[in-house]
Amino acid sequence: MTDTDTLAFKQALEAALPTYLHTCRWYGDKPSEIVAIEWFELGSIKLDGARLKNGLISVTLAGGEQSWYALPLVVDPAPPGLIPIAQVQSEVGLASICDAIEHPLFALWLMQLLRDPDHAESNRLGATWSPTIALHHLGDLPNASQSRVSRAEQSNSSIVFGDQIMVKIFRKLRSGINPDVEVGRFLTEETTFKSMPSMLGELKVSLPDDGPASMGVAQSFIDSEADGWHFALDYLSSVPAKTEEATAGRTAWLASMRLLGETTANLHLELGRSSSNRDFNPEPIVAEDINDWEREVEVSLQKVEERLRRLNPSDSAATSLIEAFLDAVPRLEVRAARFDRLLGTSKIRVHGDFHLGQTLRTPDGKFVILDFEGEPLRPIAERRAKSSPLRDVAGMFRSFNYARGVTERSSTRPVEDASILVRWERETRDAFLGGYLDRARDGHARFLPDSAEDVREALAAWELHKALYEILYELDNRPSWMVLPLAATLKLA
Repeated sequence: MTDTDTLAFKQALEAALPTYLHTCRWYGDKPSEIVAIEWFELGSIKLDGARLKNGLISVTLAGGEQSWYALPLVVDPAPPGLIPIAQVQSEVGLASICDAIEHPLFALWLMQLLRDPDHAESNRLGATWSPTIALHHLGDLPNASQSRVSRAEQSNSSIVFGDQIMVKIFRKLRSGINPDVEVGRFLTEETTFKSMPSMLGELKVSLPDDGPASMGVAQSFIDSEADGWHFALDYLSSVPAKTEEATAGRTAWLASMRLLGETTANLHLELGRSSSNRDFNPEPIVAEDINDWEREVEVSLQKVEERLRRLNPSDSAATSLIEAFLDAVPRLEVRAARFDRLLGTSKIRVHGDFHLGQTLRTPDGKFVILDFEGEPLRPIAERRAKSSPLRDVAGMFRSFNYARGVTERSSTRPVEDASILVRWERETRDAFLGGYLDRARDGHARFLPDSAEDVREALAAWELHKALYEILYELDNRPSWMVLPLAATLKLA
């Protein structure tokens, strides 16, 4: 492209981005006002009559915070059914600027890179590809024509190649070590844990004046019946028919949740083994850790309290929940003090954002665990920090509560069905926790308190920690869902 074309492209794109970003599920700064946006091109190649541009956008927010996002683009005079971000006069006439993730040329470039990391044309896009030995074990790789874009709601974007490979593109970028890449590589290369996709390699770019960052990761593709979230909702859609078939279904469901608990314990046992890698070697939980977790809850309580006081919902039920929460803040502060039950147990690397949607149920009835990136709103240093594995257990408890809440909100069945959903959540939690504790204790886990009461109290503290995070997340992304974690905090009080 000429300098004039490049300038026109940049101006058209930057003018359209503020509106476009707020339509993207992966854009994580929706609550903040955008002060400025700038596009940084990392590289450009011409393929099949269109131009593929790899690039970043710098978003400056009110208050001065700067966020980086990966936004590879295709400039195409005839995009295949894609909605353009903007249009621009280019070297081939009027062309559309499209998100490259949706365009077949991006999949073609990715597969060229996986097949030949030293491919000169591929490397002109300003990204480096570092494969692992697991990639070579796959044998023949699929063609780019066998690719499809995942439609799962998530903060990243994923492209699946055949039934072998999934490439996940991280949208919001941060310099440093990405926990998903780091944990995935560790589990793939240094443990026997198989209930996860094998890591095949990492795609890196360099943020201007901020150093290298993970732009993506390639993993083995896992065939599945559904993710855990939709598996739960599908089951709940049939509850509560009072038949022998329903009773058998309930027994099978609880058995599957016990298995999920055992799989989670196996993950923690592998992450909790002694390692020469200091970033993964277990450490004892000390008073400083307890104080840090208590402070995190206190800060989150303050943020939630401030946000809720500014709300004026039209829904009377939401208003009542908000008033009850504000009255319960002192009692919730007491609940946060229960982290002390973990003193002297081990802290290890954990999943960090564990819920039903981070699991897949495979055709043989087993579970696979995905996405070790951690909670996307937290800084990378926090997501890489060692913690109590009960944090993950509490995250799954919160997910069960969400599944029940979503079912209650969408149900057209009689009101009395609510009591059956309450029982479903209680039994599901018990089955998951039973499988988890039995397997963890069989594996001589050092990360659990000795008494059942200490486990319960510590879990309640972690549930509160997670529910407060969820309230803030929902206020920013799905305000109508805010009542689900808000109601949960009141039960913890």
